[in-house]
Amino acid sequence: MTKAYPSNLTHAQYEFLSDMIPEAKPGGRKREVEMWDVLKAIFYVLVEGGATRFGEVGQKRCDR
Repeated sequence: MTKAYPSNLTHAQYEFLSDMIPEAKPGGRKREVEMWDVLKAIFYVLVEGGATRFGEVGQKRCDR
């Protein structure tokens, strides 16, 4: 089970968007990740800002 974020899609939202995602190309490797997870990651960066993992913009990272 993954952590719930405010940016996570509902099943209804995913069903709406899934029609716009192209199918995997024939003859290639099978997809290793679910498109649901890809969309959740994209929306996380768009909604949460992306910089929150490393602190606010302009602050030095203290983990190194």
